[in-house]
Amino acid sequence: MLHAQKEVIDTIQHRFYYAAKISYVEGIRPRDDEVLVLIGKNKVYCGSRWKEEYYDICDSIRSHGGSTSDIISATAYIPVSLFPEITIKHETEKGMISGYVNFSKMFKYTEPIAEKNWTLLEGDTVIMGYRCHKAMCTHRKRTWTVWYTPEIPISEGPWKLDGLPGMILYAIDSKKQFKFDCFAADHNVNKPLYNYNTKCISITPKRVQELRI
Repeated sequence: MLHAQKEVIDTIQHRFYYAAKISYVEGIRPRDDEVLVLIGKNKVYCGSRWKEEYYDICDSIRSHGGSTSDIISATAYIPVSLFPEITIKHETEKGMISGYVNFSKMFKYTEPIAEKNWTLLEGDTVIMGYRCHKAMCTHRKRTWTVWYTPEIPISEGPWKLDGLPGMILYAIDSKKQFKFDCFAADHNVNKPLYNYNTKCISITPKRVQELRI
């Protein structure tokens, strides 16, 4: 099924790994997770690293004639991810973002990429050897503080964060329900970027929020 459902949508140029902490309920201790941001030639993918690792193992086992029981044994160590969705920017057209969410069935919504109206702040730090600057914005009623580096001139970041003159390597919201901390990056990857969710039910962004509630 995995081979039948996946399709190549781009070529990965850069891969960023983020340690994440996620909690949907304010006051509940966030759980550890890991998130991947894959920068393609035309598209930007963000999703759970653990899910991607699961898909890679499944593909490898299937390609060598393995069975479902082989997959279950090989993937038993992979944690369950709480990261809410897979997002792909510019999938349908430039300036649009597609979101894939699983509520017992896989749903897909598409909406314009929102302007973030960043405020650039005083201060700098170093993350993974890159000099970073501070910025803040309020997006979807959530206030974010981030550190970005102009030394990686890519105007992207984890989840739906973007729009700064450099890659966002650290982000945390004011309620500390979501945190993303980049710990590794690969450049000049030149590998296929897959979408494993080609069979989905169309849905509106408003309905996604209603289902989450």
